[in-house]
Amino acid sequence: MDLKINELVPKMMTAAEQSFGQDWRKVKSFVRIEFNAIARKIKEIGTAVLAQDNLIDLERGKILLENQKILAAQTIAAAAGMLLAAVQNAINAVFDQIRQFVNGKVGIALI
Repeated sequence: MDLKINELVPKMMTAAEQSFGQDWRKVKSFVRIEFNAIARKIKEIGTAVLAQDNLIDLERGKILLENQKILAAQTIAAAAGMLLAAVQNAINAVFDQIRQFVNGKVGIALI
């Protein structure tokens, strides 16, 4: 199968960048890793489907690709969730400092 991963992944990255919009920079690094894995899996499945020994028929190949799509979505969503948790932790730390500073200046627990 003449599928070149180094040609497919940039196309995947461009489509994702357009879809994610301003959030792209937040997910780009782990999305690239996931897309490389998807491209390799597509090549493996395609090679197996097209092989003379018919180890994987077309229908099973489609099922495997759909499973890969679901796994990729779950992985990216989980990574985005971890990023959101990190952002929330940072905001909490910032507001702890704000609270300490303001309350220290006014002498009461204002915040």
